[in-house]
Amino acid sequence: MPLHRSAVRAVAVRARDRELASSGKDGRVYYWHLGDKAPAALPAPPTDAWSLAFAPDGAVLMGGGWFKLFRWRLADGSLQILRTPHHGVVKSISYSRDGRSLATIGRQTDSAVYLLDAETGAVIERFQPHELCGTHVLLSPDGRYLASTSDDASVHVWDLQHPLPARIFFQIYRGP
Repeated sequence: MPLHRSAVRAVAVRARDRELASSGKDGRVYYWHLGDKAPAALPAPPTDAWSLAFAPDGAVLMGGGWFKLFRWRLADGSLQILRTPHHGVVKSISYSRDGRSLATIGRQTDSAVYLLDAETGAVIERFQPHELCGTHVLLSPDGRYLASTSDDASVHVWDLQHPLPARIFFQIYRGP
């Protein structure tokens, strides 16, 4: 289904309710149920959405762009812009199971990992950044662990119930 006029930046899937969302380099963001005839265009964010994630309850689609988060309330399609402490693109977003918090990681000029309040975007906790650009962040389904990856070939894992001093727990590869 050709929707975007250029590269697709992100896709989000909510399998239980057969919902999809996509964002493109063309600045467009689409949302649809698989049973619908056509996707609905959501209001365009001020910058490309490089990441997308559905809230667990399906009421919100969250996106990440340069320095900001984008929140679309799917009932009315409204768009809200939230500032973040990131100094670059918010490359990946992961919701907690209860939908109250978001894990985020930065890409260009910023590899910081944050746990944010999902409603306000306020910082709950900042974690050790990677040495190079961040690529992905994920909260475990039980909410206990936070994992992040980076172009520096490292995987950082934090136990959110029993925090330890900031450090890398697992290093896949370190080049010369």
